[in-house]
Amino acid sequence: MVMKKLPQRPVDNSVPRKSFEERIREGRQNRLREEALAETKESMDEIVDGDATLQGDDSIVQDVVNESFPTSIKFPRHQARKAAGTEKGVLTIVSAGKFGHRLIFPEKVISYMGSTDKAQIGLADKGIMVIEKPTSEEETEGLFPIRKQGKSYMVYSAPLVKELVASFSLDYSNTVSKTFMDAEYGEYEGRKAVYIKLV
Repeated sequence: MVMKKLPQRPVDNSVPRKSFEERIREGRQNRLREEALAETKESMDEIVDGDATLQGDDSIVQDVVNESFPTSIKFPRHQARKAAGTEKGVLTIVSAGKFGHRLIFPEKVISYMGSTDKAQIGLADKGIMVIEKPTSEEETEGLFPIRKQGKSYMVYSAPLVKELVASFSLDYSNTVSKTFMDAEYGEYEGRKAVYIKLV
């Protein structure tokens, strides 16, 4: 039987051969690296499974937040102006500019009276009375047209707004609108009426 001689692998002399001690050291480092990765994976699995809690880490984060939080503040002297209709109520009185004087009623107030095109508005001791329009066309005192915009109803009248501001000492120095929440539903001289308190 004739044995064939295997071809020899070419030797790459450009790469220096590692000594026995270097190979041992490299193998030990690889084992340590693999063990560290395995421990990290095991710890992550415990967190996912719920066996470990992050209470300690959460408390650290909370301490950092509390330390950076201010203990006292100072408010600016100038306040932001409120836009009309930002609060839900029974009446919003807007006093802004030459063409911005109006009364804004929600649908519930106007629908209670039953008349959505006109209403009588009168002044009482602590507020206004919004009354269903009279049956007689001759009775026009305090009668104002109503315009619907979206879900709200508007009464545009600069003289009326100025009279309400003066009569009830309403302060508009830091705002353009005031919203009122208190209302009573009833009747006035046989017609449905809503009494809205302004003071």
